[in-house]
Order: sequence, then structure tokens, then C-alpha cells
Amino acid sequence: MSRDEILATSWKLRPRDVMTCAVPSVSLPTVRLQSASRVPRHATMSSSTARVAPSAHAPRLVRRLRAPRARARAASRRVVSSASEATTDDAGSSASSDAFALRASLSSSPLPLASLVSDPAARRAFDVVVWGATGFTGALVAAHLARHAPPETRWAIGGRDGDKLRALVGRLVDSGASSTLVPTLIGDAASDADMAGLAHCAACVVSAAGPYGALGGTLLGACASAGTHYADLTGEPAWVRSMIDRWDGVARASGATLVPCSGFDSVPGDVGAYGAARALEAATGAKAVAVTSYLTKVLGGFSGGTLATGWRLAEDARERATFGDLDLLVDEDVLARCREVSGDPTQASRDPSQASRDPPCVSPTQTPLSFAALEPTYDEDLRAWATTSPFAPCDAKIVRRSVALLTTTNDDNDDDDDDEDSGLRTSLAERRSPGSPYASLAEFSYEGKLAAFELGTPVGWLSAKATASALEAAARAATDANARASMKAALPKPGEGPPEWFRAAGFWEMRFKAEGANGEKTWSAMRGNGDPGYADTAKILAEVGLCLAEMEKEKNAPENPIRARGGVLTPACAFGDRILDRLATHGITFEVHGEAPRGVWF
Repeated sequence: MSRDEILATSWKLRPRDVMTCAVPSVSLPTVRLQSASRVPRHATMSSSTARVAPSAHAPRLVRRLRAPRARARAASRRVVSSASEATTDDAGSSASSDAFALRASLSSSPLPLASLVSDPAARRAFDVVVWGATGFTGALVAAHLARHAPPETRWAIGGRDGDKLRALVGRLVDSGASSTLVPTLIGDAASDADMAGLAHCAACVVSAAGPYGALGGTLLGACASAGTHYADLTGEPAWVRSMIDRWDGVARASGATLVPCSGFDSVPGDVGAYGAARALEAATGAKAVAVTSYLTKVLGGFSGGTLATGWRLAEDARERATFGDLDLLVDEDVLARCREVSGDPTQASRDPSQASRDPPCVSPTQTPLSFAALEPTYDEDLRAWATTSPFAPCDAKIVRRSVALLTTTNDDNDDDDDDEDSGLRTSLAERRSPGSPYASLAEFSYEGKLAAFELGTPVGWLSAKATASALEAAARAATDANARASMKAALPKPGEGPPEWFRAAGFWEMRFKAEGANGEKTWSAMRGNGDPGYADTAKILAEVGLCLAEMEKEKNAPENPIRARGGVLTPACAFGDRILDRLATHGITFEVHGEAPRGVWF
């Protein structure tokens, strides 16, 4: 019986009941467990049984968490049936992982990550670990997994503060989100040993601990080295570039799939553009030479963690220097081939100290990233005024990396001669739909726009102009040390964010126009029913983690003989439209429309 069935069964007892459950052989001490409501429970582990005895003070909480016993018995029978069909090696590995996860669940304090590196039982004990779970967004990711992760998923939360981790477990139980004790892991993001331990014990890590330029490099590197899949919420393109340069080759060798920018930056923009390009190809047979996204509806807030990332973007010299480099995330060998095709082989290699570049790989139709691009423009198809979206600087770079990965062969960078995918920068997206829906990188352009609410009226122009002016003023103020200090004092701090009622009231819509070389067009839309920056970002990152864990289990299955290519990928290259299928069950939908929409509110 797995850890989840054992604990789920234990928590569903009536107050006067005591239940004994068989578990894999493991010796554990007696521990005292405390929920957030301070209801005492005693759990005693022997070599073959787990006994959980709720105290006389537990009726209120136990009644709230109680579920039909028949459900638990049925789940147990399914587990026993599945185990009987498994091979001896698989059963032994699963039993060891279950035993380790159970020990972590019942531990009186979070397990120190550094101690796990040398523990064979900890190897891949968890399918998904949420790192930075005690932060504002991390707690939302944990809550989503508690409610929606499949019962057989072994998952855990991690962070640097043991008290906050225990408090989060209590909140998940008291709120009804979880009927089990979620295992907790403690460590320091700057510690090589701790991050190595985290990568050792997880099949996939989803990190909500930013700013990533300051806190994320050690963990990503540990995952790349250990072959552990990884995703995060970063919106820091220059940091992503540095991770590609340092860890892409290592991750490809180990098989680790690393997917930065797996939140609202930039899953809707990247996967939505990919879906729009596929829709164009399916409808017309044309490859997409341009995709324009329009953020036409949005209501959401911001947290202290997001602001901390914004401050870092303003303070970091490389982030500022590469702001306008649309091909920042495209690998240098791909750019070199683009230069040869476009007849300008003299273009210098990427120099991080350069303020900006205008490489010949960029289509003449591509609008540069600059304050001048904030001037409102009128879109004849949408019949609305629009300005550059605040998400465009990150989204455009991610989408262009997707185009490069999906359309470019790369014989020089594949060292794994045994890999049947050697010599081709392949992705799971390509395997689901052979070939790329995009034209070449040199022909392609991506625009991210924020459409005005008042359609094509003069008021719409004023609205777009006001929005553009506000974005420019905020960006310029953030680069001034004194103004930045004042804003830091007045705005939310890390750990603070919009209340639950506001997150639930949020919404967003992103329209996509995909165009072919001969005037072909299709329209698509991606929509969410929650605050884009928090409620839906948490859904996206949690589902990305479950998707990566699912793909890890499928990788060596007989029915899926193609081995996954590792490396630093984009959401579209890692998942294709597979992630859209998962998100659709949680209110984030993608639809293809036959005709151009007329107005942003319908």
C-alpha cells in the first residue's frame, strides 16, 4: 500500500477508532504530530505496521476530513492488485520509495536535504517536489497539487523555514485541500549539498523561489547534473541565457528536461503561439511567418515576490543590456547559420556587454523591443488600439527560442551518438506532430500586444496611450535607485499578495493571430478564469510538474520507445499541446476560431 493510501486511510478514522495498516518493512521512531489546529495525534511506526490514534480532542477536524471507508478499501484493493502485477524490481523500488515517503510524512520535523544525497531509498522517492512552497505563489502551487494530483503521485514541499513548512501542511489539512500529511524537506537554495539532495530525491522539481537570478542557479544546475526534470516561474531572460550556456549540454547528457518560464511568463504566449501556428497549418497548409498575441482581457494583482523579480530586472546590468535582444535565447550556432543565409557572416558573436543587437535573423516585420514600440497602433483585424504587452519582452524571446529549436538541425551540439535523436534538436512537441508549424527563424516575427478596452474608438487610443505611458514611467522609475527604494517601501513585500477573493475574481484572455507568407490567417484564443499572475500561474506550474513526472514514467515504456531529449527547453518544445489538454480541466482553455474577432469584449 502506498504512502497516500496509508495516510488517507488513517486520517479518515472516526474519533474513537484506531487502525493498523501494513507498510513496507522500515524502522521508525515514535513521533508526535500536530495539525494547524493543534489537535494532538500519536503515530507509532514498527517494522511492519503504522498505528495512528487520534486523541479525544479530534472530532471536529476528523469529521471534516472523513470520507467513506469503502473508498479507502477500494483504493487499497487497487494498489494491491497493481502491485501483484508489477515485476520484482519495480515492486521493490516502489516499496522503497513508498516507505521513504511515509517516513518523511510522519517525521516530526522537515527532512534535511543534504542528508538525502547518500540515501539510496531517497532516490526519486517523490514524483514532484514544490521548492519555495512557503512563498505566496509556492503555497498556491502546493494547494493545487493537494486537490488535483492523482492519488498515486508522491509529492512533497520544500523550503528554508521549517516552521512555515509545518504551518503550510496544517493549512492544507485544515482547509480540506489535503487528507494526508504532505512530506516536508528543508534546505538552503544557495547550498550545493542541499540542492543536490533535492535533485536526488525528486523526479521533477517545480521552483517558486525567486528571484531566480539570485536564488535559482544552484538548484537548476543540480537538476541538470542529476537528470531531474525542472520548471520554474522566472521572467528573467538574461538569467535563462546564462543557464542555457552553462547547463544545456549537461542536461542533454543526463536526460533532464529544464523548462524555465513555466508560469504566465511564458506558457500562454509560447504554447498559445505554437497552437495558433498549428491551427494555421492545419487549416491552410501554410507555415506561420508571424504570430501576434493580444492580451484583450485581464484582471489580476501582484505580490511582493513578483516585485522582487522586477527590482532585480531593473538592477541587473545584463538584464538591462539584453532587454532589446529578441534572439537572446537562440543558440549562437543557430544565429550563425541565419547570418550565412541572410548574407552577413560578419555579425559578431553574442557579447553580453552589448546594449542591444539587431541580428539579421529578425524578420523586417518584427517590431523591436523599445520604449518607442509602446506607441499605440491600430489593428485592422481586431479593430482595436493596442500597445506592447508588459509580458512581451520575455514572451518574444521564449517564442523565438521555440521556433529555433523546432526548425533547426544542430549536428554539432549533439554528443550522444547512441541517442536515436542525435543530430536533431527534437522535442516532445515535434513527436506529437512531426515537423514544425513555423517558417524559418529569419522569416518569423512574434508580437505581444495589450489591447485597449474601448475597441477602435478615440477613447481606445487614449486608453492605450495611458497604458503605454504608465508602463514606460514604471520602467524608467525602476531603474532609478531612489525611486526604486521608495517603491520597495510602499509596495508589497515577498510573501504578500492579493487576497483569495481577488484571485478568484480575476480573469484573462489572450487572442492569437497566425499569418502565412501569402496572407493566410487564423485566429485562436486562450482564456483563464483566475488571477493570471497567481491563481492561474499556480495551476500552470503545478500541471507542468505533473506533466514532467508523467513523461518521466512514460519515457522508458515499451509503447513510447523514443527517449526524451533533455536540455533547457521552452514550454512549447517540452510539451507541445499536451499541457493544453491538462490545463483545460482546470479552466484554462485554448480554442481555434474561424474568423477574426470583432472587438475585445466578445
